[in-house]
Order: sequence, then structure tokens, then C-alpha cells
Amino acid sequence: MKEDTSEPIDLSSIEDFEIEPSWVKGKQDSSSYKDVPRKHKGHAKQKTSKEKFRGNKKQNNFTERKIVTSYDFQILPRINILEKIKKEMRKTGVSYALSDICETISSKNERFIVKARFKNDDEKSFIKTKIDQKIFSSADEAVDHLLKKRFEECFTKELDIEDKPNKSFGYAYKCSKTNILLPPNNYHRYDEMVKQHIFLHGITENYDMFVRSLVKVEDEDEIKAWLENPLKIYKFKFQNKDNTWYRGIDQLRSKLLFDLPSSFFEKEKIIKINGSDVKNLDRSIYEQFKQYFNFKPNWINSLFTSCLVNLKKSNFFIFKYSEKKHTYASAYKSNKPDEKQLTERVQKILKFLKETKENKKSQIIRSEKLGDLDPKIILVELKWMVKEGYITEFADGSVSIN
Repeated sequence: MKEDTSEPIDLSSIEDFEIEPSWVKGKQDSSSYKDVPRKHKGHAKQKTSKEKFRGNKKQNNFTERKIVTSYDFQILPRINILEKIKKEMRKTGVSYALSDICETISSKNERFIVKARFKNDDEKSFIKTKIDQKIFSSADEAVDHLLKKRFEECFTKELDIEDKPNKSFGYAYKCSKTNILLPPNNYHRYDEMVKQHIFLHGITENYDMFVRSLVKVEDEDEIKAWLENPLKIYKFKFQNKDNTWYRGIDQLRSKLLFDLPSSFFEKEKIIKINGSDVKNLDRSIYEQFKQYFNFKPNWINSLFTSCLVNLKKSNFFIFKYSEKKHTYASAYKSNKPDEKQLTERVQKILKFLKETKENKKSQIIRSEKLGDLDPKIILVELKWMVKEGYITEFADGSVSIN
């Protein structure tokens, strides 16, 4: 049996996945959403990960750091990740602190789930666009996203009206993003053409912001050349069996807002998404989640409780250990050995563990007192005793008699 007893045991059979105790990991910030700007004066001392999560004890307290959001968020473990952890714990027999399990899960986005609901409003729903799984806090935002970002995939347009103005315009407006000219605001279809332009070109600004950004053009030759082609107004319909045409972008948008067709949208009072998919949240939701996640006390209790409940339901043994009475989990329940039923080798190892302060496997297998036993045999017997519940093995390679 080949085993590197100088290093903590990890879950190496899972690709890019390991549990290590916090004292082995050292100074490491598990947050994946660290782009919240922080102001620094002069050459301020850089904070450790613990200070980032817990705040400066001299200046801050929990109330000051707690983020006020419009949503109730929770961080929960992905079930398949917990199943992998439990499988490895059963296989190796190693006991882990619940805090280390939580740290392992929260350290990578794909290992946890984000759950959210509207705060103090049980009737309000999130709107999800089916085509790209984007999540919005209002129907207006969801509809506008579909029209601006997914128009070609969801809708069809055909020319409805060609309008050739009888007189020349004294001025026009130019879109700074597309360099396309738009009619002056005294033109009778001005609003309709501006809104059509916004949606067909995927412009992110709302109507008022876009209008303020337009550049006035008074060059006669440029306007004359533009008017050689008629102004075009389109009609629209859904890309499905519905053959109803809507005259103008306003009609199409109003229909979408009124019906929220199930072919395009889903309504959910509570959303659950993988941590790796949080960018699917609309910007306003994502920014609040990012602030929430970057302060660990906001979410660690719900993650800890969820892991604890899952482990208990799977018949894992939960116990307190260490001077600080941290909570640990083991796949094997603690048992008192009946020495009469034990082999001489096991009795000898147990006696050694009771009489010595050496509790690391690397020390045990090299001890002169067990010199007549092959180190590989000692490791095999230690693993057997762990699974029988006679001793407990921890992530740093130390063992303790139960």
C-alpha cells in the first residue's frame, strides 16, 4: 500500500476536487466574486481572507457589513458534489470538519446552488427567458432582452410601410452607435422609427437615454442622400405557428408583456441556479448577489445547515472535536472495541496509541515500538479500525482513539 503520510489526505479521485482543512489551505479567499471595488488610502495593509470575510473587528461589526438586498439569497450545496464527498469519506474513512466541507463547496462556483426569492413580496415572480435561461426581476426587462438580444431567433419581420417624405428635412438625428440617420422629432412616425431602431439594433439604453444621445445633423447633402431611400416601417410576428402580424414594434412588445407567452418565458417565485450560471442573472440581481456573497456571514449558516442535514440523513456520524469544539462528520460511528475479539496486531497498535502522544500516521508507522510490524500492515490495520469506529482519522493524518 503506497501512501504519502506527510501530506493531508485529499479526495484525489475526484478531478480538480479536494477537501483540505483550513489550517492546511492557509490564507485563501474562497469567494469567486471579488470584483467589488474597495477604496484604499495610501499604502494600506492588504487584508487576509479572514479579514475580508469577517471585517475589521476594531472598526466594523456584523450589522455594518450586512448587505441590504431586494432578494433573499441562499447558498446551498449541489447534491452531486455532496454525494462525491460522502463517497470519498466512506472510502477513506477520513473525518472532516463541517467548516472545511463548506469551504470546499463554496470555493468553486460549480459546486453550489444559488437560491433566491423576492424579499417581503410572496406574489412577485422572476421571469426567465427560455432561449438563453436569463433571469429578470420584471417582465419589461425580460421582454426587452428578447427583442434586443434574441430578435432573429424569436421573431420575423417584413416590410409594412415605405414612407417617402414630400419635403426635405432641415435636420436629422444620427445614432452614434450605428451612424444611421433617423428623422427629426417633428416627423409623424418619429417615435415609432426610434423604437424600431433601438430594438432591431440591440441598443441597450432605454428610449429616453437613447434620444438624449442622438447627434443632430444639419448637413444638406448628407440629409438629401439619406432621403433618396424611403423610410421603412416593419411588421412583426412570432417564429412559431402563430401567423398574427403586429404592426410596429410597440404592438409586438405590448403583446409580449400582456401574454408572456410560455414558448418564450417562464415565471418562477423562487429560482435555483448553479453557482457557475450566476451571470445569467440580470445585472441588477447579479450585483446584489455579488455583494451578498462577498460577505461570508450572510450565507455560511444556510450552507452549513444544509450540509449537516444531508449528512445526518445519510447516517453520517456527527461529533464535536478539538479545543474549540468544531463540528465534524464521519462515515463511521464511534465504537468501543472489545479487545477479546481483536487480533494481536490490532491490540498492539491500540495499546501504542493509548500510551503515546504520537498521533500522526507518519509517526506511528515509523515508531520503534511497532518496529516488528511492517508499515504497510500498520496502515491496513489503522484503516480497518477507522471503519470499525475504534479510532478516528482526520484530514491532517492524525488519529484519535474513540
